[in-house]
Amino acid sequence: LKLQFLYLIGSPAPRTMKRSLLKTVQLADGRQLAYREYGAADGRPVVFFHGNLNSRMFQPLWQKTDDATAGCNVRLIAVDRPGYGGSTHFEEKTYSNYATDIAQLLKELDIQRAAVAGYSSGGPNALGVAALLPETIVACGLFSPDGPYHAMGGGAVEKMFGGEAEPSYATLAERAAKSAAELQASYQKAKPERVEMLNDDISEAVKQGADKGPAQDGYLESRPWGFDLAAVRCPVVLYHGRDDKDVPPEAAEYLAEHLPQAALTMIDGENHSLVRRKWVDVLTATVEKGFPAAAM
Repeated sequence: LKLQFLYLIGSPAPRTMKRSLLKTVQLADGRQLAYREYGAADGRPVVFFHGNLNSRMFQPLWQKTDDATAGCNVRLIAVDRPGYGGSTHFEEKTYSNYATDIAQLLKELDIQRAAVAGYSSGGPNALGVAALLPETIVACGLFSPDGPYHAMGGGAVEKMFGGEAEPSYATLAERAAKSAAELQASYQKAKPERVEMLNDDISEAVKQGADKGPAQDGYLESRPWGFDLAAVRCPVVLYHGRDDKDVPPEAAEYLAEHLPQAALTMIDGENHSLVRRKWVDVLTATVEKGFPAAAM
């Protein structure tokens, strides 16, 4: 991996952040929002939204995640969504009111301008924040994002959610619990040095139950999103794999067509784990778009 995209030869390496796996902020309504930070202590702030059945503990590049992120000059703020990990479940959560949560977090961290990034189910959340905080969010990076299936039409919801046009919470919770069990079983076949990281991630993802955050992700994705894609005025860096079997490439193509400033990179042969190979590429491009002064 090339870890020094944003640094001149001979310049000092970025100062990495002190390792902390759990930080929290109390929101105005009393709920707790959990997050962790890694990367460059003085880097460009990027709020990262994990995928379904992931959490703030997701390590896209395994043990190289911290150093690679620092090499992109990024201060990464990985947030647990409501119902995941240490963030209080919120039954009334929408993409719109979640942007208010993120605004409170950024205020607490004294961050006036930030980029966002999202993987899979984190994609709609990143876009919602970008749409509703236009004065704060300067760029958006997307890895294999879910699309607005209801707006896409053509049976997109049914194809994604087992034939149901309006999948119920109960159905989505059952699907999430089954998927979590299958993932946990599959992790035992992973490389030994990765098993702990995978288990830490999914344990936080289902800590409050698969019927909380994971089911809510599916529910929100299958309904109208509640914000206009045209309201995302910042540049969007969008990567998707042509061979993705979890989120169809058509989702990325729809987003690219309806977002005002989206640049889509569709990669042949790539699947839904693209984030593990394109983490540096997307973060670098996102920072360059959102913070031009940081680019060389």
